[in-house]
Amino acid sequence: MEDNLRNRLQMFIGKFTEEMQQHLLHQKPKPGANNLLTDTSLIKWDCKNNEAIINKARKLIWVAHNSNGGKSVEILLKDFDKAYKAITEAEENLYSMADRHIATETVTAKQAALNATIDAFLDKMPKVFDPFAGGGAIPLEAARLGCRTFGNDINPVAHIIQKGSLEFPQKYGKPIIYSKTEFEKLYGKEELIKWCITNGKHADAKDLKIEIANRLSFDVEFYAKKLLSETEKEIGYLYPTDKKGNEPIAYYWARVGTCINPSCKAEIPLLKSFYLANTKSKLVYLNPIIKGKSVTFEIKIGKSPNESWLYRGNLQCPVCGNTTDVNALKQQFLDKKTSERLIAVIEEGKNSKEYRLPKSTEIEILSKVPKMSKDPANQCLLNTLRPYLPVLGVLLNGVIY
Repeated sequence: MEDNLRNRLQMFIGKFTEEMQQHLLHQKPKPGANNLLTDTSLIKWDCKNNEAIINKARKLIWVAHNSNGGKSVEILLKDFDKAYKAITEAEENLYSMADRHIATETVTAKQAALNATIDAFLDKMPKVFDPFAGGGAIPLEAARLGCRTFGNDINPVAHIIQKGSLEFPQKYGKPIIYSKTEFEKLYGKEELIKWCITNGKHADAKDLKIEIANRLSFDVEFYAKKLLSETEKEIGYLYPTDKKGNEPIAYYWARVGTCINPSCKAEIPLLKSFYLANTKSKLVYLNPIIKGKSVTFEIKIGKSPNESWLYRGNLQCPVCGNTTDVNALKQQFLDKKTSERLIAVIEEGKNSKEYRLPKSTEIEILSKVPKMSKDPANQCLLNTLRPYLPVLGVLLNGVIY
């Protein structure tokens, strides 16, 4: 490859390792995932927080963007270092303050000073606007390289993802120092003791300072655990732990319809698919066992040989072979003659999810779940991801649950 500025830039952005080049050119064995790109490649995942490499890219952008001003490269690089240093000093000045979450005059002034240095830096960098940003990959990379970035999307879900991945980490994902009093006020005595144990501090130490590396991640973890704890207090009895400590993480239910054949009347779980897991690496399915008019299941590994009993809302009875058409099945829903059956239990295994049949104790416990005092009365939308529900007579959202 010719040694020129363009090719040097490409090699900085991403360069294959010697092992990967041998693989591509001479069919040698492919190296591991962490050895595809050199350690100095900008796009290598391991370099995402490497300031030395990222700052090289920022300097290249800074010089290219400001080259029309008549300044030499050396002066432009000095301008970059000065602007970047001003940000780091302003950050240190603000983040070294204890209890900066309290908006005192000093905190407000230091925050304004930091914002001013950031704005001064961004004014010298390109502006990137992505109006169809989706999950925000382009704005994220542009912001990481120091550009003033704007992103949006008409999809509200994508917009919320952008807020969570682009805006909130920049606003709240910063270091913070708490005094003992303020930390205990916000998170409680128990969390204070836990932090002290983890960090080798004593909770009764005089002038104790609690240093949090990232306030946002700390808060997300703290409140997620708090919500989980409160939820477990309320409904934990519905997920009983066995002697080995295994706890259900999900229950797999099926609605049950009745075959309209007068001589059959078998109760059939309305399953569109028998798979509990259907991925390239894992196939787990429910295998029906028909004994008389009883329909039960066993769990097997591999590809399911069974076809669905439901097609366009029509039920093909596996017991007698009779077809219960969609209108008859819909009427059963409208007359509230259908029921629900617990089919399988999903547990968190050592390496992945595990599947088993429900135990009698679980069926008994779940039968005691109190019903909602008032079901949501709004109607199901016809053009949704659940188009089959209105067809089967499920007209209200509350009936779904």
